Amino acid sequence: MLRHPWASAEYVPHPTHCQLSCQSHVDNALTKPTHLQALYAYEAENEYELSIQVGEILTVETEDEGWYCGTNSKNQYGRFPSNFCEPLK
Repeated sequence: MLRHPWASAEYVPHPTHCQLSCQSHVDNALTKPTHLQALYAYEAENEYELSIQVGEILTVETEDEGWYCGTNSKNQYGRFPSNFCEPLK
C-alpha cells in the first residue's frame, strides 16, 4: 500500500475504470490535491461515481467538465459533481 503525505489513511491507487471515466484525467490533473467539503449528499449512479455525504472532506485530483475525480473520507475513488462541494475553510 502507498501513503499520500496528505492522507490519514492508506492510499489505494484508483482502479483503471475510474481513470477512464475522466477522459482527460492526466490533462486535468491538479498540481497538488485540493481538499473540499461536501455541501450536499450525492449517491453514485454507477461504478465510476463516488457517493459523498454532507460535511465529508474530499480530496480532488482532477476536474473534468463539472465533475471532480477524487477520494472521499473512506478513501474510495470516483467522480462526483463539482457543484456539490466548496473549498475547505
